[in-house]
Amino acid sequence: MGAGIVSYGIYLWHLTVMIELDEAGSFIAPPSWLTLTLWTGVIATAIATVSWFVVERPLLRRVRRPQRPAGAASDPAASAPVESGRDR
Repeated sequence: MGAGIVSYGIYLWHLTVMIELDEAGSFIAPPSWLTLTLWTGVIATAIATVSWFVVERPLLRRVRRPQRPAGAASDPAASAPVESGRDR
């Protein structure tokens, strides 16, 4: 799994994580710029990964595979039109 898959999740979560870590009483208080950035990256990546597996991936699977009608063939090649061999 590459970082590209969870990059949007990192983008969505990084600011919230950074604000929470910058609050007084957080486990890295008082934060320096470097520690705040590193911890934000680690925690936002972890949250984005969980979000990918729990929310995004199942939803994408559901959207990509729409339900077929009850009488549809299971093999898409079986329902393709057959060439007659005659030139028109």
